[in-house]
Amino acid sequence: MGRNVVALLELAGAHGLHRAGLLALGLLSAGVALGGSQRQTIQIPSLLGDGIPAVLSVPDGPVPADRFPACVVLHGSGGLLKENQPGDPCGPDLENNYELLFQTLEARGVVVLAPNSFGRSPLFCEDNDDAFFSFVPPPFHNPGDGVPARDDAYSARRIETRTLDAGGALAYLQQQSFVDPLRICIVGTSNGGSAALVMSSNATGRHAAQFGDISQQRPHESAG
Repeated sequence: MGRNVVALLELAGAHGLHRAGLLALGLLSAGVALGGSQRQTIQIPSLLGDGIPAVLSVPDGPVPADRFPACVVLHGSGGLLKENQPGDPCGPDLENNYELLFQTLEARGVVVLAPNSFGRSPLFCEDNDDAFFSFVPPPFHNPGDGVPARDDAYSARRIETRTLDAGGALAYLQQQSFVDPLRICIVGTSNGGSAALVMSSNATGRHAAQFGDISQQRPHESAG
């Protein structure tokens, strides 16, 4: 993994994601706004060894001489895509907070890639039902080990899976000729934010990170 990776963590809310997007722009030193971007759903390889769907947005127009900056967006346990009700298949639209973040980054000419870790199962879009346990593939999911879906051991396996998915997304971007591999950030929310912090420590060898909980239940905090 490259060493020039920035991890940003916002725990909840559209305004927090907008703020994270603006901070990402400053860290990436993005250029002037472009005319628009093209989105598509693609398959990318996870470092776990399987393939997962991802939403890719690439700016319109010619590739700059210094190529485009890029950002990996990691969804939280509420999922990346909308669904009509729990248990329904995912729809094509991003959840509102991720739509806002995509638009913020797209407006400044940033390539955006959002791996959909929950896309391994077409039957649900978030972790608010029992089927969520099935999203963690081998070797991190072992139905016979008697581990309940919500205990610490399962949570650790879930974060490890999410981190390997994020690593696959980062590797994919680094291989694209239109992306500057030295200007890639990672933005995550909630469960995805935990994976972003793991990614940043793996990439830099440092364990300091700044994070904020924008909910009204907790004060802002920082660790460093």
